[in-house]
Amino acid sequence: MNDGFCPICGGPVTNETSVGHINTGLQPHHHQLKAFCEACQIVLERMIAGRRDTGWLSSSVSEQDVIGDLSEEEVAQVENLLGNYPALLRQWHEFIGQKRATDVVCRFKEQDSPYTGLTLKRANYLIGRFSVSRNL
Repeated sequence: MNDGFCPICGGPVTNETSVGHINTGLQPHHHQLKAFCEACQIVLERMIAGRRDTGWLSSSVSEQDVIGDLSEEEVAQVENLLGNYPALLRQWHEFIGQKRATDVVCRFKEQDSPYTGLTLKRANYLIGRFSVSRNL
């Protein structure tokens, strides 16, 4: 387990914050956390449910769920679409702000969701996830 360390560079994580708590009425409750890796300049995520702990992940998106790359024009279209939703636009800026020049924005589709979302591909790693209740 990479408790306290970035899964990409092995450096320490900072600014650990709770971003969600899911209570499905069944035990255990799910706790969602995020933190930051200064070296990689990325937001990390973590899910803890009882004794199950994912550890810090650069993305909770699975490689097999990636279905294609977005062009720069498609990325601009996403930003234009979100321009009418200030809270989503802030989340988008946090997500896309992690992108380096060599990163590729990818679309993903998880089996249990009717919608597509976005993640970044950096070398052999996926970075972050951005999704809303519609296809992106």
